[in-house]
Amino acid sequence: MLDVEASQAGQSADQPGTRADRRTVLRLTDGQWFWYSDLAHYVECYHVTLDERSVQHARSRNWSPPQLTHDELVEIGDTMFDDEDV
Repeated sequence: MLDVEASQAGQSADQPGTRADRRTVLRLTDGQWFWYSDLAHYVECYHVTLDERSVQHARSRNWSPPQLTHDELVEIGDTMFDDEDV
């Protein structure tokens, strides 16, 4: 969708019998929406439908990520990567 400004790694496996490998998956954001780095795979292979609001948002930005300040990245990190439950 958009280039990443912030990310978090995780593990993912595809549907049983379609891809046996496990791969690292990143949680990506443009500061307003977040999605996983393997989203394109699921759109292509499984015809996952994207939220039209996220598509309109990306299109309105000409598919380019915003230039976020350090403070904005810290705020996103605090929101997305809350580790209080760890």
